[in-house]
Amino acid sequence: MRVDFDPVKIGPKRWRVDPLVVGVIAVVVALAVAVVKPWDAGGDARPPGPSVGAVSPSAAAHPSPASAASAAPIATATVVRPVTARPPTWADLAPIVTTHDAWGVRAILVSRPGVIGSPQPSRYLERWSPTTTDADGGATAGIARDDRSIVALGVTVPRDEMPVDARIWRVHRNDQLEWIDAHRIDSGNADGALLFVRPGVGGSPFEAWGAGHYRIDVLTHGGVRRIAVEVPGPFTSVPPLDDWSVTSEGIIPASAGDPPIVLIGMFATVDGNGVPLGAEPYRLLAEDEAWLDVARTGGVVASVFLPRASGLGVVLPSNASIEVAIMRRLAPDTRFDAPPAQRGRSDRHGRPSFVLFEVPGGGVWAPGVYAISITWTDGVTPHSETWHVELRPGRD
Repeated sequence: MRVDFDPVKIGPKRWRVDPLVVGVIAVVVALAVAVVKPWDAGGDARPPGPSVGAVSPSAAAHPSPASAASAAPIATATVVRPVTARPPTWADLAPIVTTHDAWGVRAILVSRPGVIGSPQPSRYLERWSPTTTDADGGATAGIARDDRSIVALGVTVPRDEMPVDARIWRVHRNDQLEWIDAHRIDSGNADGALLFVRPGVGGSPFEAWGAGHYRIDVLTHGGVRRIAVEVPGPFTSVPPLDDWSVTSEGIIPASAGDPPIVLIGMFATVDGNGVPLGAEPYRLLAEDEAWLDVARTGGVVASVFLPRASGLGVVLPSNASIEVAIMRRLAPDTRFDAPPAQRGRSDRHGRPSFVLFEVPGGGVWAPGVYAISITWTDGVTPHSETWHVELRPGRD
């Protein structure tokens, strides 16, 4: 009998593979590859670095105006909401601002981010503190901020006080007061009329109010009221007073030449050049009178931004004989060591007389309100007149 067998390959025993197991393995491998290298949907290769729509941790914490609106949401337990790509407006703040018919300090803070699925909260919240009277009769207030940023700062005033305007000063060591550049948020009503935001620097839309000691001056029709304000840092302590130095680098002294003034009247020297200020001669004004003049679009007081003004003075007619020239400061206060007047006669334009006041030790005149009073005669008629100027704060 002949029996034929099919050929059999000699080798290791082959295990039978379950198709379900193969499928599971394939899915696991695919997920691992995707985690190691996320492929683009279109399959195009991209250079190393964040792809379009990706958000780095630093960009999420400090979004630029261009990226804030286009950044993809971050899939975490909370939604990171940028403060804003612009300064807050009254439309942003009206829902959270409350009425306080009393003297107090109001701060607008950045609210906490909301939890996914919860109702959209406001980006901001209000913190208000009433003023208290200290032993010397001054008004003081503190701000409770936790570790939130302060995007706007201001005051509340009783309705019967009729607030007009406010100025905010940073208090430094040796009672030096720095006028802070701040813009009022236009609200159209008294509840938000005295809220101020700081303009930004370096492309930032605005700047948060930092920790420190401040003084807020409020102009009403009854005078000027001052409030000392303490803003704590992230750890609830208010930093000590610091030094404030105004740079004099590159500043040309006011007396380094003949003031090239064409018109009679008040002038400032800036980088060796005379700048007419447009102030009208008048009687000496009180602080609130000068402030009201500026707030009512001006008339007597010149209001200018001249961060490099090294001298302030007045040009008088050529036949003027100057008897007395005095410089005063009206704001932030009247405590002021006035420099001596420098008298001269210009070599130009009919040789007019002039009086010049230069910053002691060099440098520039700090933002504030100044007045120059001169008693003089033209040979026939005696004159006693005062010129006022508000040097506004700001940035070049």
